[in-house]
Amino acid sequence: MNPRQVGRAGELYVAAQIHRRGGYAVTFAGNMPGTDMLPCEVTKRRRISIQVKTRRTGTWHARHPRDASRCSEDPSEDAFWIFVDLALEHPDYFPALVGA
Repeated sequence: MNPRQVGRAGELYVAAQIHRRGGYAVTFAGNMPGTDMLPCEVTKRRRISIQVKTRRTGTWHARHPRDASRCSEDPSEDAFWIFVDLALEHPDYFPALVGA
């Protein structure tokens, strides 16, 4: 798989996990800077943004903007990164709160 296919596979895996747990997730086919999907809970009261980083080999490559105006002392817990590892026999994932 090329890097774009690896990334897309990771996004679809995360979306499937969210749906499996009773939530909803919308993925974007194009480039939406900083956001790969917008999931929400079943009541649709809480929405978050997720940036997915996927790897098959090597390490994850992620950058966080160092713009202090975008960082907050009190994160709203509405932006997450999810690191997906496709190198294993069964995919695994690791969520992380942005700014934590």
